[in-house]
Amino acid sequence: MGADWFIEIVEVAAAQLLAQRVAADREAIEQAELDAALARQIDVYFKGSKAEPRIELRRGNSKAAIWSITFGEVWERDRFWDWLKWQRPRFHDFVEILEGSDATTLRSRLLREMLETEQAARKNKLATTGRRPLRFWCGEVA
Repeated sequence: MGADWFIEIVEVAAAQLLAQRVAADREAIEQAELDAALARQIDVYFKGSKAEPRIELRRGNSKAAIWSITFGEVWERDRFWDWLKWQRPRFHDFVEILEGSDATTLRSRLLREMLETEQAARKNKLATTGRRPLRFWCGEVA
């Protein structure tokens, strides 16, 4: 019998350590993939107070805003949101615009696009009256 029992114990321990190491490596890879996916994700957040409402774009793994726009009234923020919520597929394009210019350029461009969309929706009778013409709009191109 000799040292066979010792070799067997060492082999079992080595196999367990190897399995633990493989599992830890797999978890680290999965976490890195999750972090990378979160870094690519861009979400919208409603921030500020009633006196100073704002909308922010943030990356999924960050608390810092990539871009924000502040409004004087809650209904103004909501009016902008009525349009912006349908622009989600374009959020990465917005970040590219920011990288090539500044926040004011993006703000002006988005507000202009919103107003153009409102005008086109009114023309095609897809908008409502009042302060929030795109409130019930479903993102269809006018």
